[in-house]
Amino acid sequence: MDVGAGTDIRGAVNVPWVYGGVVNIYGTLSVEEVRWEWGCAKMDHEVRLMKRFGVVFGLVLLAFASVGEAVQSAEPEIQQGVEGAAEGAAKGVVPPVPWTLVYADGSGNSYKFWRAADADPVRFERVPVTPEQSSSGVYSGGEARNGELAVEAVVKLWKQVAALEANAEIRAEKREMGTGQFMVTTVAGMRQFIVRRGDAVTAFDTFVAGLIAP
Repeated sequence: MDVGAGTDIRGAVNVPWVYGGVVNIYGTLSVEEVRWEWGCAKMDHEVRLMKRFGVVFGLVLLAFASVGEAVQSAEPEIQQGVEGAAEGAAKGVVPPVPWTLVYADGSGNSYKFWRAADADPVRFERVPVTPEQSSSGVYSGGEARNGELAVEAVVKLWKQVAALEANAEIRAEKREMGTGQFMVTTVAGMRQFIVRRGDAVTAFDTFVAGLIAP
């Protein structure tokens, strides 16, 4: 049946129409009444759709918020895990506290590294030679510097020192210009060794300079 403008369906029996999956049966209705019922049903269906999508959108936002909170709550644990792994790597390489390492390069500039307690960071201090202290009266060792070292840097430092100490072929019997002198103080006592002038000292000087670079 064509329910168009001007059509009178009064007296008609059971005029059915379907919208949104709902079948509605009307007995005797005018075209205006059918259109009114159609409009109401359509609006009701659209409202239900909006509510449904609103609920879904709200659930999506809630899910994103939950993920964000989970990531934020996990950040301290992740950081603790990284720090714990670094501390674990230091065991067996870095001596137990308290310890002090002093290195004097071939020009007389000194580097001091130390850690006084487990709760303290590893600190360093560089004391350069001044022109007044140098034998030439002209040489300057550059700028003085001090600060703290991360655990990873400390592990690298002690690995370098251990390798130099274990290599008997590069040892020197006495301190001379161009040699590198190491003095190590730990709970076991104090020891020192000298590395003769050459590639090993040059490489260690470069390493230390990069280690404490700002």
